[in-house]
Amino acid sequence: MDELLSILRPYYSDIGRPSAPAPDILRSLALMVHFKEESIDAWALRLRSDDLLAVICGFAPGQVPGVATFYAFQDRFCPGRQLYHIRKAKKKRKEKPAKGEKLPLKNPSVVKRIVAAS
Repeated sequence: MDELLSILRPYYSDIGRPSAPAPDILRSLALMVHFKEESIDAWALRLRSDDLLAVICGFAPGQVPGVATFYAFQDRFCPGRQLYHIRKAKKKRKEKPAKGEKLPLKNPSVVKRIVAAS
């Protein structure tokens, strides 16, 4: 049995959906530091594209966990510390025009200002 697993086991529940292997994620993050990679997103992409790195970390080729799993691991062991940037989702328009019609202008006053300026 992996010695890291015995250290990390108390931080995970025994019931519910099984989590990604925590020792493999910890090894992966240590390797990320070794390669001087600063972005977890870029690191996860690199692991997905390089089977040798994935195997060194303990993942099966093609079975690398998603980016969110790395962030969840980080949040579990560094609570209250935000080490990454969360992008805000773009707002979508709720209204849709009828067929053959255009959406109304977002800022109708802009057109008035352009006309007044010319």
